Amino acid sequence: MVQFTDGPGLGETRELEKKYLQMWINEIPKHDMLYWVLDGSSRDIGHIQENMKIILDKTGYRNKLVVVLNKIDQILLPQEMELKGIIGWDTNFNQPTKALLKFINMRTEDIIEKLTNYVDINREQIVVCSARKRWNHGEVLDKILEYLPENIRIKASLNREVKDPTELMSDGAKRKII
Repeated sequence: MVQFTDGPGLGETRELEKKYLQMWINEIPKHDMLYWVLDGSSRDIGHIQENMKIILDKTGYRNKLVVVLNKIDQILLPQEMELKGIIGWDTNFNQPTKALLKFINMRTEDIIEKLTNYVDINREQIVVCSARKRWNHGEVLDKILEYLPENIRIKASLNREVKDPTELMSDGAKRKII
């Protein structure tokens, strides 16, 4: 069985930071892996780099970590592109357009570089998604399964279920792909 533990977010207040860090350092070793979700639309990750490094140094979970860059649907195209009528998120097919995908890749590459250089993790540990748009959920699940111990991975793989992103597509787009 796969269980998830969620706790208070780091970076909320400086007063609570040490308390939360210690809580996470104590809690993480009770689990098989660490699943860390970041706001992929934000470039402000200095405090995340620092907290992640501290936690990984203290727990030894550097090789049991999956980082999810969420909210990539909130990455915006430059204003001059939008003024020309170029759209970012294709609401018909519920996926980023090629134009937006280019900026998503640039943003996520920047974050990946910052994390791999400072925190010393591998880029293979990082996956991008949009929880709100249900985009790339299958890849997130695959990445989590990859880092679970084998006995748990096998059981979890048998019950693999991801919300269907086509639910958020227009009817016309559904007809085109089905």
